[in-house]
Amino acid sequence: AATAQPGRPPAPDTAKFREAMKPFLPAVGNWRGEGWMQMGPGEPQRTVSEERVESHLEGLVLVIEGLHHSRNADGTAGRVVHNALATISADPAGGHRLETYLADGRAAEARGAWENGKFVWAPPLTPNSSEVGKPM
Repeated sequence: AATAQPGRPPAPDTAKFREAMKPFLPAVGNWRGEGWMQMGPGEPQRTVSEERVESHLEGLVLVIEGLHHSRNADGTAGRVVHNALATISADPAGGHRLETYLADGRAAEARGAWENGKFVWAPPLTPNSSEVGKPM
């Protein structure tokens, strides 16, 4: 059982949070390959991508760092099209919290949940955006 330190609220049930994070564990590792990404309307863009996925704080937080390049006609990596860092953690209210940070200085907080074996999340809506789920 969690105990409170003076001036601090009691710690949450970390066993429950670790259990909620278990579906992400198969993604932990270093990943390279070709893929695609779609940011907004239009055609998906083919990419040459690298992702590093790490579990931190004894399974409470997942850290994802991705570097994605455009794919040249010969299959080699071109210019950087997406450079991002994200954290995922269990939300005490249910589901998961996702925080994203981009190399251009933008950041966002979002919520996500597992649906049919895929982690689906949507960035917060802005006046010029539409909500599109992104499976992980």
